[in-house]
Amino acid sequence: LDIPATGIDKSAPSSAVLLFADRAAQVRPNFALTEQNTAVIAEICSRLEGLPLAIELAAARMRVLSPQNILRKLDDKLTLLGGGPEDRPERHRTMRGMVKWSYDLLSEPEQEMFRRLAVFRGGFRLEAAEEVCMVSGPADLEPFELIASLTEKSLLTRRELANGEMRLQMLEVVREYALEALIESNEEDVIKRRHARYFADFSDEAERYIQTTESAKWLDRLDEDHDNLRAAMRWTLEKDPDMAVRLAVSLRNFWILHGHLNEGFEWLMAASSVGKPPANARFKLMNGLGLAARFRGDHEAARRAYVAGLKAGEEAEDLPGIAISCRGLGLVLMQSGDTEEAA
Repeated sequence: LDIPATGIDKSAPSSAVLLFADRAAQVRPNFALTEQNTAVIAEICSRLEGLPLAIELAAARMRVLSPQNILRKLDDKLTLLGGGPEDRPERHRTMRGMVKWSYDLLSEPEQEMFRRLAVFRGGFRLEAAEEVCMVSGPADLEPFELIASLTEKSLLTRRELANGEMRLQMLEVVREYALEALIESNEEDVIKRRHARYFADFSDEAERYIQTTESAKWLDRLDEDHDNLRAAMRWTLEKDPDMAVRLAVSLRNFWILHGHLNEGFEWLMAASSVGKPPANARFKLMNGLGLAARFRGDHEAARRAYVAGLKAGEEAEDLPGIAISCRGLGLVLMQSGDTEEAA
């Protein structure tokens, strides 16, 4: 946004000042620009280099502070706002300071919710946050109240989906700060495990519907949270191989059917190289890998996967699994020109 200059025309406030006024009115409905406060707000916006998010975060403080109080606090925080790694652009260090200032003003439960929400990638629905980011505090303190408060303070953005559901998200600069706070709190592994478990359960549920009349709905839901599923896969491959296999098994048809064939193949390959899943999970994993490899035209990789799937199906005495492996193996051999073995 344009940065207010000295001697600003009070009759024509800058876009930065208008943004501040609009956000201030959302938390203080009787707020209006006056000749006195416009100059102060213009100075606030100038100190924040016209950065929209920084201005929104400052304006959210109008719930309890006056423009003069905010400017005074910015004066007190000059060292903070100029802090951060020297190799970062000044605007990034200013934003970092602005986010830190907003974080410091949060209540303890709000801080706890804020840093835990950093585990989500690409946004989240309310029910996911309620399950993954449970916070300590009064028994009657509902998670959605904390999330609503963070949204009002501009630390979360929200958008309405086509079906009327609400999806929330942190801007990346905010999420980076929240993630650092999560790491410093020594909660990272606990919250990332909750995140992975939530999306493993979600993927298990989705798998049951992917080849039904509700397929499109569930494929879209998985695509909506694909960044979260990727984050869960990365964490589980390193920290919990059995859960990584579980995720890969549940997501195999999603990757293949919804345009993520190459990525799905890589995830399935990674999952097949970790842990020692039971036979009934192993045959599903290898059959998924065989199908992905066959669709990619990699007949040798597909053959190996189907042979391994057939062995696991026989070990599990799973007749449908054996049938799926035999069908896939026969198709691969036929496409490779080995019609006798295929038969």
